[in-house]
Parts: sequence; C-alpha cells; structure tokens
Amino acid sequence: MEEVEQRDENTWGYYLLEAGEQGLNPEYTIADAAKGLRAGQKAAGGEKPCHGDVWHICELGEDLCRSLTRQAIRATNRREDLEVRMAKAKLKGIGHKLSTKVNIARQVEKKALNLATDVKILFYW
Repeated sequence: MEEVEQRDENTWGYYLLEAGEQGLNPEYTIADAAKGLRAGQKAAGGEKPCHGDVWHICELGEDLCRSLTRQAIRATNRREDLEVRMAKAKLKGIGHKLSTKVNIARQVEKKALNLATDVKILFYW
C-alpha cells in the first residue's frame, strides 16, 4: 500500500474495496480505535465484524513494565550508594548519621521492586 495523506473513511474504504477486488474477503477485520479505519471497513465490508486490536494496550503495558523496572533499578542504586557512604562513615565513627536515610532507601527499594514484579506478573500472565 502506498503512503497517503488522509486516513479517513473514504481513503480506507477505497483501498479496502480495491483489496476486495483482488480477492481479500475476511470473515472479520481487526482495527484500533481510529474512526477513519473503522468507518472505511464498515463502508467496504458491510456488516462483517470488526474486532479491536490488542497491540496498543500491549505496547502501553510493556512501556509501564520498563518504566517500573527503571525505577526499581534507580532505587537499588540509591540504596547501594547510601550503604557505601554509611560504611565509610562508620569507619570514621559517624555511620549513625546515615542510618535513617539507608532505612528509608531500603523501604523505597522494596516497594519499587515489589511493584515492578507484580505488574510484570499481571501483564505477562
């Protein structure tokens, strides 16, 4: 199919009718929520059912999983950096000054890791 400027009902209908003349005769079609595509399919295919696609929701879910994984990695890096700083401070006898920050970082990391894991399990299930 050639690149076109419009993706409206008329454009989709034209190309779908042309494909029908070449033998395309599906039992149903699949489309995203684009109004032009769905209207063109209805115009060209009549009452044949048009099912919604799942690609877009999958793409969003994968983006969410990647984002939550990056957040968890940053939380782990932050906790590790604080633990290194605390270990150095302990050698100077002032490690207690960072203990609250390390404990908070551990809690944040645990929540981030749990959330990333839970969402991945739900999404890829």
